[in-house]
Amino acid sequence: MSNEDKFFFDKIAMNPDKEFKVFGRDILAFKQQLDAQKAELDKLHANLADLVSERRKLDTGLQVERSRSEELEKQIATLQGDYKSRDLKVHSMEDEVASKLKKMENEMAAKIKEMQDKIQDLESREQELIKEREAVIVERDAKIAAVQDERDILVAKLSEMQKMVPKAEPVPDIDDQAMVRACMTCKEYMLVDEGNYKNTRAMILFDTAHRGHMLGTLTHGEVKGGFLPKTRAYLEKVK
Repeated sequence: MSNEDKFFFDKIAMNPDKEFKVFGRDILAFKQQLDAQKAELDKLHANLADLVSERRKLDTGLQVERSRSEELEKQIATLQGDYKSRDLKVHSMEDEVASKLKKMENEMAAKIKEMQDKIQDLESREQELIKEREAVIVERDAKIAAVQDERDILVAKLSEMQKMVPKAEPVPDIDDQAMVRACMTCKEYMLVDEGNYKNTRAMILFDTAHRGHMLGTLTHGEVKGGFLPKTRAYLEKVK
């Protein structure tokens, strides 16, 4: 036994209840030592048989050999006990490793189950989002259709209103110095044709229609482009 081994076994002897970390190579080396010692033990037993046969002749030597045999038996018992302890420790380590492996398998199975549940939740959420998006599209299309219908109605109403709006009188080629009766409030005017009875009656109707407004007699050049001509409209009202 090397000094290193002796030191290790001394530590075990001092702390028999303490757990020591042992490498596989140490266990193999110890087994080789054990096999060698077992062979040596067999040899010692053979020597012991020879010594017994010579016991009567060598009483003094027999006593010495007996002591030596007892010492060897103690060592064998110690080695056998250590071997048993190491064997139990190996089994304990195997059980611990198996327990850890089982725990790891359970943890992995739980994680896989958790991931599968998350995937299922994501797929369910994806379907919900697809349905929500389709509902939004349907609602949007309905709103677009409603807006288009409303636009069509407004376009039709605008067309009807445009038909109802009276067309402006065509503006004849009139001298800018020609006199007109104008309403500054409504921005409308009619030509003044002095001596024309119908025109005079039409002007009376014009003033009546714009009673309370700001009325005045201006030149055609002052109202041209900014006022609406109403000469024909009022002339047509004269009976």
